[in-house]
Amino acid sequence: MHTEDSFIPFLVCPSHLENALISHTLLLDFCYPPLLGLGNIISLCSAMFLCGPKRQFKKMFDDTRRTVTIVYLSTLAASIILCLIKFDKDVKLAILIVLLITQFFSSIWYSLSYIPLARRAVKKFFRQQVDDIV
Repeated sequence: MHTEDSFIPFLVCPSHLENALISHTLLLDFCYPPLLGLGNIISLCSAMFLCGPKRQFKKMFDDTRRTVTIVYLSTLAASIILCLIKFDKDVKLAILIVLLITQFFSSIWYSLSYIPLARRAVKKFFRQQVDDIV
């Protein structure tokens, strides 16, 4: 498979933004964390189009991806566990929003690690934006 051919399934199967928007609409519903977890697992599996499943699992805990993988999987597990614990709804909602945002950005950062020089380009872009502001 050519490099160009691998980007199309990655971008189409599934959209990270769509996953976040669907999850946000279900945020107040009791089934939010399991659905978000399923969506995030599907997003993780979509990266297999870029490098193959065996190589992805091997590189998941590579030095460049270890931290983001741990953050991604731990926030995923925490959101599902949080759903099962009963306590104040407002506090639970605030924690779920933080977990959603963390999962979203860690998913994007993890996926960018499979595209050559993508992380470097994103860092450069945001540094330029901050320098323009300051």
